[in-house]
Parts: sequence; structure tokens; C-alpha cells
Amino acid sequence: MFSWSMDPSTLIKSPYLTALLNENSAKQSWTSINDVKCFYRKLWPQESCYSVRLIRVGSDNDGGYLMPANFDDLNWCFSPGSAGRADFENDLHRLLGIKSFICDDWSEEPENNGSVAGFTNRLIDYGPRSSKTMTMREWISLSLPITPARGSLILQMDIEGGEYPFLLHEEPQTFEFFKYIIVELHYLHMLHKQKSYEAINAGLDKLLKTHKPVHIHPNDHTIYGSIDGHPVAHCIEVTFELALPEAQYVPIKTDSLPHALDQPNIKANKLVAFPKF
Repeated sequence: MFSWSMDPSTLIKSPYLTALLNENSAKQSWTSINDVKCFYRKLWPQESCYSVRLIRVGSDNDGGYLMPANFDDLNWCFSPGSAGRADFENDLHRLLGIKSFICDDWSEEPENNGSVAGFTNRLIDYGPRSSKTMTMREWISLSLPITPARGSLILQMDIEGGEYPFLLHEEPQTFEFFKYIIVELHYLHMLHKQKSYEAINAGLDKLLKTHKPVHIHPNDHTIYGSIDGHPVAHCIEVTFELALPEAQYVPIKTDSLPHALDQPNIKANKLVAFPKF
């Protein structure tokens, strides 16, 4: 069962909420709650094949992410969407000496401690060609002199919904450059609208052909409702790792989320547990 967990007037403005609260909402085609729960079940973390533990990289609260504590063969990080900050990139460089390429439509490179290998004033996009946009594969080619080896890069992506065109339209071979993909999935209230659900779910299924989730953290900035009594967040941060073809994986046998290293995105908030539907 889906329900609001708070007064809808306090929720983030969005096309989905506007439609839901509008008198014409009956004309919308809504996703079954079982399909929505199936989507979330695909994101339940599995055991990492690279490390028995996770470490936190980045700042306290918003800007910090968990990833497996194995950085063998990693050379660079690609980090689209900085909004003028480089907390994750600075900490990655401080801890491990890995430098990052950053892109955004900000006019200036974010302050950093030497962590930035290059800043590109363009956005990742898969629509009509523009001097202000590029695909992920194009960005990698512009940034590196040779094609990277499989599993030699990190991707840390927070691009406010631009992750879905990336997942749907980028070449699958590009995904395999990344040993770890840390992505914030936005606008998850749109899962309840059938056409949006189909697109978001197709993007996830495509990524799951090469990667598997090893950590998930709901963003506590906006909890838009609840499913079976479990709070559900407008966006979630997921860490995926490149799957090894010969490995056999099983879901983690514990319901111990949130992880001990997780922190709320907003310091004053409580951590939100990701539900195991």
C-alpha cells in the first residue's frame, strides 16, 4: 500500500505530485505498487566481490558516499555534477591519491586540494548536439589519451535526473570502464507513473547487466510518502560495483541498513532506512 507520510503541501514541488493532487489525476496511468516494490528489491545491496568492508569517502552528511575498500587498478574518477563543490573528489585524492575529472555548467572549477585533473564547462546529455553538452564516452575520450581499461575508473554522478538519459542511451561498453558507479537516483516519486516507471526501470535493468548494488542510502532531504509503512525518499544514493563474470553472488543475509558509516544528508535529520520489500 502506498500512502503519504506527511501533509502533501509540505512536499517538494514536482510533476508527479502536481498530477496526484490535481482533480484530473484520475486520468493518469499509475504503476502497480507491486511493480514499484520490485524496482526497489533490485537495489537491495549484495555482497561485494572486491572487499569485505565499505569505507566512507567525502564530507560528513551530504557529499559523502560509501564504497568497497578496494581501489586496486583504479586510475581516475569522473564526477559529473559538482554544483561548485568537490568534497568527494578532495577526500578521494587525500585518502587514495586518485584525481578526478569534473564537469558542470558552472563557469568556474570548484575549490580543491589538487584533486581535480580537469574541469569541463559542459553537461552530460544525450539530446540534440550542443557545444554545452557531451556524452560520457565523449568526455572520457576528451579527458584521457587512451581508452581506459575495464574497471579502471570511478564514476560519481549527481546530475539531478540526467542519470536516466545516461543509463538509457550510453553505450554499455562505457559502463564497464567503471569499477564503481556511485549515482544519485532522483525523482523516484515518478515511479508511480507508468511511463516514467518504464523508463527508470529500463535504465536500471541495463546497468544491472554489468554492475550490482553494494550499498544504498535514501536521501533524507525529502520523504514523499510510505510503502507498507516504510518511508520512501524522493532520491537515493546507490553504489554499484562492476560484476566479475565468474563470481556467484547472493543477497546480503542481514537487514542491517543503514550502514554504521551512513550519515543523514541533513545533520538535524534522522537516518532513513532503506526497506527490504
